[in-house]
Amino acid sequence: MQNSLNIQCVSPFEDMNDWQAYLVMSQIYEQEFSPWTYSIPDANGMFSESTPLGIDTFGYICKIGDTPFGFAIITQHASDLHEVKEFFIHPNYRLQGYGCAFFFALARKYPGNWVIKEIESASWAREFWCRILTPFDYNETIVHNDKWGRVYQQSFHAGPSLDTPPTGVTKPTARLKVM
Repeated sequence: MQNSLNIQCVSPFEDMNDWQAYLVMSQIYEQEFSPWTYSIPDANGMFSESTPLGIDTFGYICKIGDTPFGFAIITQHASDLHEVKEFFIHPNYRLQGYGCAFFFALARKYPGNWVIKEIESASWAREFWCRILTPFDYNETIVHNDKWGRVYQQSFHAGPSLDTPPTGVTKPTARLKVM
């Protein structure tokens, strides 16, 4: 059975249900990474956001029907340079092709050059990105970040006609609609 994925740009000034789902998932994300980022919750049990949204930084939520399962934060550094700042798929939706489908939809929406970084201790994140980036001629380097230490960085170009992943990459079983 095919599922329809809906991707929405989120804002506190737009759909409050999407905004609330984004905030909840960002807390799950911050908690998941807290052993490596050394983040601790505040007196209300909330983690501070690592990447605030702004003029050039956009948040996206991905849903199957009305059920949110992931989010991404993309920064546009120039008209053709985009960086994945945060990318999260709820654990119950991992390894099913949804993360790949979500990213491919974002890459089609923003054709151009891309940069993705993972902290060294997040080996599962690096494995995910290297797996889904196989269709791209990507370069990987290790860079130093003052806050995170050693960071893996992949850079590549994605065109607007980007198709589904090749054989060997988890193929999405969903149709995508990007708003």
